[in-house]
Amino acid sequence: MRLAEDTDTDKRRRIERLMTEQTRIDKEIGAIRQGRMWVLPRDSALERTREIITLTDDLTGDFRRVRD
Repeated sequence: MRLAEDTDTDKRRRIERLMTEQTRIDKEIGAIRQGRMWVLPRDSALERTREIITLTDDLTGDFRRVRD
């Protein structure tokens, strides 16, 4: 998705996406200033880390098979 956004040559769409992101960021900043800050729970963070490591291992294996 990020690649599609970064290579989009339509100025209107890019500006719309950036404005949407700016609105989201402004809301999050406001919430933090009001003392409402969401932090990913430790167990969830560990699970995501494990998923990333598994994906990385899988990709490494895939590349090795393609190379061989």
